[in-house]
Amino acid sequence: MPGGLTGRHKIIAMVVDSENADILRQAGADHIVPVAIAAMLAASFIFEPSVPQVLIDLASSVMGVADVVEEDTSQYVGKPFGDVLLEAKRKHDKIPIAVYSVEEGLLVNPP
Repeated sequence: MPGGLTGRHKIIAMVVDSENADILRQAGADHIVPVAIAAMLAASFIFEPSVPQVLIDLASSVMGVADVVEEDTSQYVGKPFGDVLLEAKRKHDKIPIAVYSVEEGLLVNPP
């Protein structure tokens, strides 16, 4: 029953007990966010404080204009991240913050 309220709206639910995720999906939730994410975010401050700080800054942008957007990045495949960063900023006024690969998963600020 994904699709939530209408085709244009999404239901995002936070789950404390992972056993309840299926119930939330059956109730129409499009995305399930584990409460463990908040715990990992808090723990990250100990070992890599810049990562959670970036996420918090994005989430609480004073101007409300900070967006995290997934885009087609096929034009950047095989390029060093530094080159991608410069090109994206110069041509599109965007700042990439992470790369996702099937082999390695999500890489925040990759080499």
